[in-house]
Amino acid sequence: MNNEVKKCISTTSLKFLRRLLALPVIFFLIISCAEPYKKPLRIGTNKLIGYEPLYLAEQQNLIHKSDFKLIEMASASQVAKAIEQNLLDMGAFTLDEAMRLVQDGDEYQIVLVTDYSFGGDAIMSRAEFPSLASLQGKRIGLEDDAVSDYLFYRAAQLANLDYNAFTIVPLHVNQHQNAFESGAVEAIATFEPVRTYIQSSGAIEIFSSRQIPEEIVDVLVIRKSLLVEYHQHLPKLINAWFASIGLIANRNPDAIKFLARRSDVTEDELLAMLNKVKFPEKEQNNKMLYGESPTLANQIDIVIKFLAAQSVTLDAAKSQTLLNPTSYWPAK
Repeated sequence: MNNEVKKCISTTSLKFLRRLLALPVIFFLIISCAEPYKKPLRIGTNKLIGYEPLYLAEQQNLIHKSDFKLIEMASASQVAKAIEQNLLDMGAFTLDEAMRLVQDGDEYQIVLVTDYSFGGDAIMSRAEFPSLASLQGKRIGLEDDAVSDYLFYRAAQLANLDYNAFTIVPLHVNQHQNAFESGAVEAIATFEPVRTYIQSSGAIEIFSSRQIPEEIVDVLVIRKSLLVEYHQHLPKLINAWFASIGLIANRNPDAIKFLARRSDVTEDELLAMLNKVKFPEKEQNNKMLYGESPTLANQIDIVIKFLAAQSVTLDAAKSQTLLNPTSYWPAK
C-alpha cells in the first residue's frame, strides 16, 4: 500500500472517529433542550354524574393518559384525604369541600366549575314518610362533611324545622343504597346515580336541589404549587372538558351509551339523571370564577354562614383564595 493511500485512509478514519465521538454530545444537547418529562396530573373524583365528562373525555381520547391520570374513589372524603396526603394533584369537590381544604394553610385554586345540581341531589324517603316533617326523630343517612349535609340543612330550613330534630347517621356514599335497603335509615340524602338506585328500591323523593338552584356547585381544584409547572396541561384539560359536555348536550349516541354503562343504568335512566344537573358553559364559568366580582364569591359567603350554623368556622379570607383573577384557560 503506497503512502498516498495510507494517508487517505488515516484522514478518513480520523474524520469518522471525530464524528463518532461527537454523537454523545449532540445527543446530550438534544435531550437538554427537550421538554422535561412530567408525571401525569393525578385527578381524583368520587362517583358523581357531574364528574362523568372527565371519564368521557378520556374514553374519547380528548385527554391522554400521558398527561392525566383519572382516579375514582369511593367518596368525596377519600378524595379530600388523598389530595391532603399528596396522593393527588387535582380533585373534584363540592364548593364546601374545596373550602375546607384551604383552611389548614394548603393552597388550592379552582380552575373549573364542573356543574351545579338541579335535582341530582335529593332526600329519598320510605313511602310511609312523605314529608320532611314526618321524619322528625327518624334516622337520616348523610355523608359526613359533604354536600348532603348542606342539602338536608337547607331542606329543614325551608320547612321551618329544627335540624337537630332528626337522628343523623353518617354514611359514605358507597353505603347509601345498602343502608336504605336494609332498613338502617328511614331516609337518606344522596345524589346521582345512587338516587336512581334507591328510587328503584321504592324510595320517594321529598326534597331536591331543584328547590335551591345553583346552590350546590361542584368544582375542580389544583394545588397552586403546580400551576406554573403544568401551565400547558390546564388548557388541554379545559378544552377537553367543554368538548365532552358538548357531546353530552348533543346527546351523542356513543357518549350516552358509554356513560350509561359506567353508571350501570339504562340509557333512558341516564338521560333522566343528566336532566338533573347543569354543566356551565365557558361564558358562565368565566362569570363564576373570574373578574372583579366572580359570582362564586357570593356562594362562598353563603356556605360559610351554613357551616357556622353547624358550629364549623371557616376563615372567609382563606376560602376566597380559591378564586384567582388570573385565568389559566386557553385563549379564545
